[in-house]
Amino acid sequence: MAVGVFLFEGEVAWEYGLFMAAGSLLGGYLGGKITAHLTDRTLVRAGVVAPGLGVAAYYFWRIYGHGFGGDLERVVRLLPD
Repeated sequence: MAVGVFLFEGEVAWEYGLFMAAGSLLGGYLGGKITAHLTDRTLVRAGVVAPGLGVAAYYFWRIYGHGFGGDLERVVRLLPD
């Protein structure tokens, strides 16, 4: 759906979009082939969840770490109990 909106609005940066599309297709194909042969599903789940949490933590720090003067303790105190 989002792709259709970007195409309709003419907001696609084709010099990047084509490489991103090719990488997504290749990654999806190879990822499916590799994980189909893995029998330990816990390892597969950990391989998906760990990078996701890492990226989320990275962006949390980029957005909120500097906004609070880099003082993570102040950020934690603002979180609900």
